[in-house]
Amino acid sequence: LRVWGYDRVESRVPRLEFLPDTANASDARFRSLEKLKMAFVEQGFCEAVNFAFQSKEANDRWGGDEAGLAVALKNPLNEELTTMKTSLVGGLLANFLASVRHQQRDLRLFEVRPVYVRDEKSDTGVREEWRIAAICGGRSFAHALQARDRELDLLDAKGFLENALDTLGARGVRYQAFDAGKGDARLHPAQSARVALGRGPCGFLGRLHPKVEAELKLRQPVYLFEVSLDRALEVAKGERKYAPIAKFPKVERDLSLLVPDSMPAEKVVQAVQKLGKPLVESVSVVDTYSGDKLPAGQLSVSVSFVLGDSTRTLEDNEVEAVTQKILAGLDKEIGVKLRVQ
Repeated sequence: LRVWGYDRVESRVPRLEFLPDTANASDARFRSLEKLKMAFVEQGFCEAVNFAFQSKEANDRWGGDEAGLAVALKNPLNEELTTMKTSLVGGLLANFLASVRHQQRDLRLFEVRPVYVRDEKSDTGVREEWRIAAICGGRSFAHALQARDRELDLLDAKGFLENALDTLGARGVRYQAFDAGKGDARLHPAQSARVALGRGPCGFLGRLHPKVEAELKLRQPVYLFEVSLDRALEVAKGERKYAPIAKFPKVERDLSLLVPDSMPAEKVVQAVQKLGKPLVESVSVVDTYSGDKLPAGQLSVSVSFVLGDSTRTLEDNEVEAVTQKILAGLDKEIGVKLRVQ
């Protein structure tokens, strides 16, 4: 340039090219991880970076259902780091306890890293699976007026998880009750559930078991979740679709239903969505009731659903026909009936 002369070089704005996430698989995964971490940070979380291994005793206690498939190290650094983690819970809980001992009670921590379990189908005999895990406790707004603040609860933890997954484009998260007698011993039996994405369960959400909280001398409820990052990326849809504001009015209908108390509300919601196609746009549970006025083993569940058509205004008879179709289908397919006052 000195020989040629800087004054002879043409000045122009460089062309900036955008590479879509689908252009390169490894690059897309890296971008997804960055989005996920930022989603946690925006919700007040700090990232924890722990070792991939812990003691066998810690893994047996905090390793979850796959603790028995832990991989032992042949040449461990010390006696406390002898086993590859099968769950991220142990590390996050240790971080939480250390912070509490330093008088930090309003805590939100997350970690994204792989765990390792023995797998005979793998070429190496070990399967690596990436996980998303978080732990939280304390006040909902750490620096707000205490009189107007409240403690974090299970619904807060549920919201943190759903917001993070939504950032990845992984929607349709579901919650399922643990099988009778097969709950997670680490969790509160009445405030915990399995998390399902795509083809089935891929993690858990819940409050730490009160006995565990007492044993660890925790004076506050602690909530945590752990889900498979691989499953989340498997079902994730990177592109978001937007629709214009509806030109035609929508119709909202509420139904009070008699539902067996053993049936998950999710099953009722899915049935209403299926039976009301293509006019039903959304379904939600708005209220539940149990009492002496109801038959034994039954709950009253109030469901609200919205009907609409982007091309026209719905007629009253159409709305009534869809509503009757939903009621008939609920009775026939899952044994749910309309509650008569």
